[in-house]
Amino acid sequence: MRKYFFNRLLHVFFPSRCWHCTEELIAEEKFLCCYCDQELERVYYGPINVHLLEEIDCYGLYFYEEKSLVQKLIHGLKYGHIKQLGFELGFRLAATLPKSCLPQLILPVPITPRKCLERGYNQSEWISKGFQACTGVRMNVKLLKRIKNTPSQTQLSKRERQKNVDGAFKLAQPLPPGINHVGIIDDVLTTGATLQQVVKVLNAAYPHLRITIFVASIARG
Repeated sequence: MRKYFFNRLLHVFFPSRCWHCTEELIAEEKFLCCYCDQELERVYYGPINVHLLEEIDCYGLYFYEEKSLVQKLIHGLKYGHIKQLGFELGFRLAATLPKSCLPQLILPVPITPRKCLERGYNQSEWISKGFQACTGVRMNVKLLKRIKNTPSQTQLSKRERQKNVDGAFKLAQPLPPGINHVGIIDDVLTTGATLQQVVKVLNAAYPHLRITIFVASIARG
């Protein structure tokens, strides 16, 4: 009870503001007010088909476009040091999924130690934390390792993206016993080149492993 009144008092003097329009948020709102939240274009249908990922099921939360609010959220997560955005996106993503597609284990796409040091955290891990909080599916951050420090993919073509991430990942430890379905979690799916390399590493070690991909956003086109 004391904590409740303290939080209410804190809100009076330091009100939470919408991350986009700066309007004051009500208690039920997080990061965005309900009006700005409606600008986020949801991916409402089931798993999408990504050419590079063949028959792997891919689930996304929002569509990503240049100069959109979704882009602003992702940039805030990756470059604005607002890691809690990742947790919220992961929780929202998980809340939209049918239980039939939930894996036994989630694997955030790793970044290099150098990139993690520069950023302070791995954004995919924070999305995974929100996913885990919503579903109870446990996360493993040690199984996959990024071994190639690649430049940003933002300005690269589809072919250049594939070459850029070729051989970028490896398995650092075996899967726990009894795991036959894993979920790979990332922030943005553009061409699928990065996720293709993660899938390739897992398939090489576990040919019969079921893999599902979950992303906070999917780029159009």
